[in-house]
Amino acid sequence: MRTTLNTIYAGIQNNLDRITTSMADINEQISSGSQLSRLSDNPVNLVSALRFRTTVAELKQFKGNITSGSNIIGASETAMTQMKSLALRAKTLAIHAVDPALSVDNRKALAVEVKNLFQQAVQLANTQENGKFIFGGERTNGYTALEPAPFIKDKGDGHWINGNAHDMSGLTSTVLNTAPVDLAANDLLINGTDVGAVTLTPAGSSGLNMQGAANLKTAIDGKIFGGTTMSSKLTTLVTATAATTDATADGTISFDLNNYHISVPVNSGTTAAAINNAIVSAVNAGKDVTGVTAAVGD
Repeated sequence: MRTTLNTIYAGIQNNLDRITTSMADINEQISSGSQLSRLSDNPVNLVSALRFRTTVAELKQFKGNITSGSNIIGASETAMTQMKSLALRAKTLAIHAVDPALSVDNRKALAVEVKNLFQQAVQLANTQENGKFIFGGERTNGYTALEPAPFIKDKGDGHWINGNAHDMSGLTSTVLNTAPVDLAANDLLINGTDVGAVTLTPAGSSGLNMQGAANLKTAIDGKIFGGTTMSSKLTTLVTATAATTDATADGTISFDLNNYHISVPVNSGTTAAAINNAIVSAVNAGKDVTGVTAAVGD
């Protein structure tokens, strides 16, 4: 086969064109930093590259989700730990508040602290992470000036969880052994709301009108007065004369207190102080039933 110079020159020219094209492609890859710029560069490898790119994007999203979730869990644990501390403190104050030795001012001071604890709890309930309320349920954002957060004190509609805070007030009444008068409508108002008619029965055991007091307690407990749900505590305030002389014969001191029978045996020669201490011990032994706590006075 005879090869002419034209054929040789054409072959050389084709090789040079191919080399030039390859160099241009290489230069483009170097300048762009991408091996594949067009589908025509390498369709098979380009499909794989696009799939890898999608996988890398998904992994980045997964990493971001894990970081965000970890931050939310950390913020939630911190907020709930603080809420637990607030609840324990409130429980401690509530137990302390029932101490009969506390005055009204003492209980008001405790109420102020509980109110502050409640306000702190509301703030913790509105904890945000990356601009989103972590305890807002499905509604983590999108709040307005009228409804700035999921939890708002002293307000409420379909979206708000609320708690009404009021200054502590108390209604104190002394149980007397005089004949009571039944309460008629509008005789007794609490926070401007009528308690209603209440039957105060005649004096009961040991001259104490505990049934009438119990009727009044029933009329008050669990009812809403001026927007506040009220509760009452029934106690007996009564004084009695203590023994002043020693016992001169054997016997028994017996009496009923709020329908609870108390019996104290006394032997001849027992001192007055010992008699009084025995009566106080017997009364205090039944305080869970009678609601009465005894002490030897001056």
